[in-house]
Amino acid sequence: MKARDNPARVGHRAAFARRADARLLSSVLMVAAIVLAALPAFSALAAAPVYVVQPGDTLSGIAASEGTTLAELLRLNSVRNPNIIYVGQRLRLPEVAPAATETPTADAEGSDCSPVLHVVAGGETLSGIAVRYGVTVAELAASNRIANPSLIRVGQALAIPGGFCQQPLELNPPFTKITWTPELPKQGDTVLIEVETEKAVESLTGYFGQVRFRFIGDGRRFLAYVGVPALAEPGYRQLQLMLGGEAAQVLAVPIAEASFKVERLLLTPETTALLAPDIVQHENNVLASVTAGFTPELLWRGAFRHPLDGNPPVISAFGTRRAYNDGPVSSFHGGVDFPGEAGTPVHASAAGRVVLAEELKVRGNVVILDHGAGIFTMYCHLESIVAKVGDVVQAGDVVGLMGSTGLSTGPHLHWEMRVQGERVDALRWLGRER
Repeated sequence: MKARDNPARVGHRAAFARRADARLLSSVLMVAAIVLAALPAFSALAAAPVYVVQPGDTLSGIAASEGTTLAELLRLNSVRNPNIIYVGQRLRLPEVAPAATETPTADAEGSDCSPVLHVVAGGETLSGIAVRYGVTVAELAASNRIANPSLIRVGQALAIPGGFCQQPLELNPPFTKITWTPELPKQGDTVLIEVETEKAVESLTGYFGQVRFRFIGDGRRFLAYVGVPALAEPGYRQLQLMLGGEAAQVLAVPIAEASFKVERLLLTPETTALLAPDIVQHENNVLASVTAGFTPELLWRGAFRHPLDGNPPVISAFGTRRAYNDGPVSSFHGGVDFPGEAGTPVHASAAGRVVLAEELKVRGNVVILDHGAGIFTMYCHLESIVAKVGDVVQAGDVVGLMGSTGLSTGPHLHWEMRVQGERVDALRWLGRER
């Protein structure tokens, strides 16, 4: 005979079941709420545009093609080194904002604010960088997801919060005008910087990145030429103006990427021997010393001309990455090479003063002209030298004859330009007056 349930127990079981059902319903409702709350985020993530890295891509090239900035790609993808991406990598792109329904204000139309990327140099601290760009250490650390502000490394790319507004520039006294030409220089370009002040000043100098440069001027109007290195990191390079040795104005100049090829040179054992480190270093020291001089005036008038008649083709362009024999790419071409026959006259590209005319082991017979304001042109591998140190030459004057001396595989002219110590693309000066 089946025992009858105690009514009290039946009541307890019913109450327990009701409480369990209530807890289950509460849990279900909670999960549903969480899922519903997360749906917009999941939807946004799924809808976020993505770029898949292809062979040959660079982060700066992707930014340009997708209408964004290098700094924004670094931020969205937590990329610490902009030089390291891999084929097949999925990069999140900024979402396209909906079209504005209101007419932009005049201030919005006139602004052109761009993010700034600062590459940490030796000896820099996060607090020093923050002061330089007018932001706080906390803002700088938060923008770059830095947990410990004391730990940054040389070469690290930092996105500066707020960026810089290029137009109009917010100038500090005594500056009333600061411009640079071209507005978007490329690797290997020469940048003309022009400055005006509200009163006469002395000791105006500058730094372009970590490289110091000098101005010429009359006390209130100044100009300076600076070179963009062929290996400059695309993005932004800091331009700092100094008065009396103190920082007076900091700006950010955008740097675009140029296209450079790679070439392999096959050398004989005799010419390979000329690449010995001690020989190369000694010659580099000689050239650096000669081109470190600064004549505080422009010695030329009019446009720079081609050093050879007949507009010969370029056989090796400036910036070309070079490998020798079976070795890896180890350098870049610092000049422009033109073919020709031995004995072809080589002309001065512009007026200047001869500061070197001698034989070197790597570059052979060389003539170097000082054109003023830190601008020098070099004519290398000459068969013979015509000009003498101290000569004042005009554009078109013959300075030597084409040859194949030094590290050369045949008759040609290596034409090189240095601007305040930096090698730049001389071809971009053809037809340029200032």
